[in-house]
Amino acid sequence: MDFYYIKHKSNINVASVWISGGSDQDSTNKKGINQILISLLLRGCEGYDNFKLSDYFNSYGAEINCEIFEDGILINIKSIKLYFNDVYPIFKLIIEKPLLCKNQFKLCKQNTTNYIRKSKENPFNIVFENWRKLVYKNHPYAYDTNGYITDINNINYKDILEEYNNFKKRKKVLLSNHYNQNMKNLDSLVFNKSFDEDIANGNISRQSSKRYKVHYRDINQLIILIGSKTCSYKNNDFANLKILESYLSYGMSSKLFRIFRERNGLTYDAGVFNPLRKASAPFVIYLSSSPDNCLLAFNHLLKLWDQITNELLSQDELDLAKIKLNAAISFSNQTTEDLINRKVQLIGLNIDPKVDDKLISKISKIEAKEVLETAQKYLLNPSLSVSGKEIHCNQIKKIWQDRS
Repeated sequence: MDFYYIKHKSNINVASVWISGGSDQDSTNKKGINQILISLLLRGCEGYDNFKLSDYFNSYGAEINCEIFEDGILINIKSIKLYFNDVYPIFKLIIEKPLLCKNQFKLCKQNTTNYIRKSKENPFNIVFENWRKLVYKNHPYAYDTNGYITDINNINYKDILEEYNNFKKRKKVLLSNHYNQNMKNLDSLVFNKSFDEDIANGNISRQSSKRYKVHYRDINQLIILIGSKTCSYKNNDFANLKILESYLSYGMSSKLFRIFRERNGLTYDAGVFNPLRKASAPFVIYLSSSPDNCLLAFNHLLKLWDQITNELLSQDELDLAKIKLNAAISFSNQTTEDLINRKVQLIGLNIDPKVDDKLISKISKIEAKEVLETAQKYLLNPSLSVSGKEIHCNQIKKIWQDRS
C-alpha cells in the first residue's frame, strides 16, 4: 500500500484508502461478490469481532464507511483529531487482517440481497440499469456494482476467500491529513499531464439514434433517460462536458429547470449524470413526468438534445455555466472527508490529485465552439431508456422510432 499525507488543518482527521478494481473484478455469474467482500471487511479484524469493532469505534465517536465503484473500492475512517491515533491502527487491520467470519458472510450476503430488492422499487434504478446494458453491453460499466440476486445466490464462502486473495494483490493508496510514519507528502507526487487522451476514446461506437429500451410498469409517472457514453476525467473533452452539465442542470438558472419546471411544470425531477470514471463515463439527462405531461416533456427533451448538439451556447450562457461549475468544484472539496476521498480516488485512477485546480484554470479558456464540438463528438447518437405504463411507453417509443 502507498501512504500519502496531505497538509489540511481541521479538527477532524480522515484516512481514505482507494483499492484499484471494484465491481469490474466481479467474475461472470458472481456479480456482487466485491460488494459482499467490502461489507465483510467492516465486520471484524484481528483482535476484534463485529461487536467489539463496532463498540470500539463508537467509543471514540469514529465513523468508518465504504463504497464500491466500477473502477475501485473506497474505504475511509474519520474521527476528531484527539482520538485519531487510537482508531487509525484498527483501520489498517480491517484492510490487511480482516476476520472474514463465515457467519458474518451469510449476513452480508443477505443484506446485499435485501438492498438489491429495495433498489428495484426505485424506477430510476431500473431505467438506468436498462440504459447501461444497452450502451455498454458486456463492459463492466454495464452492470450494477451491487450485483444481482441470481448471481449472489451463486456466491459461497470459499468464493469470498478467493476474492480476498485477489483483493490483497490489488494496488492500494491511502491518503490522510494525519501524518504517520513513512507517509509521503502528497506534493511529492508528479504527474506529467493534467489531461490525457482517453485510451478508451477510440472505442466509442457511433450507434444508431434509435437504440432504446422500454420497461413497462404500472406507476403514475414516466421515467425517461437519454444519453451516451463519453470519456474519462483524463480526457481533454471532459472539461467541456462538465460545462455542458453545469449549463443543463446546476441550480434554478439551469436549462433543465427553466424548461421543465419553471415554464411548463412538466417534471417531478430532472438532472444530468456524468460521474468520474476511469474509462468512458456516461453522460445522461434523466427526468420523471406525470402520464398527462410525458409526451410534451419528451418532445421538449428531444428539442433540448438537438439544441446542445447543434447550437452554440451564447456568451452569457457560457459565462454563467463556468461560474456555476467553478463553484461546484469548490463546494465538492468543502469538508475534509470530501477533499481526501476525492483526491485518493484521483490518485488511484492515476490522475493528478491537483487536477481540479488545473481544471478551473482550463475552464476559463474554453470557448462555446469547443463545447459544441465535444457535444457533437459524443452525443449525436444517444440511447433511450424509459419506464412507465405500457400505453405511455409505447407513445414515447413511436416518437423515438419516427425520429429522423
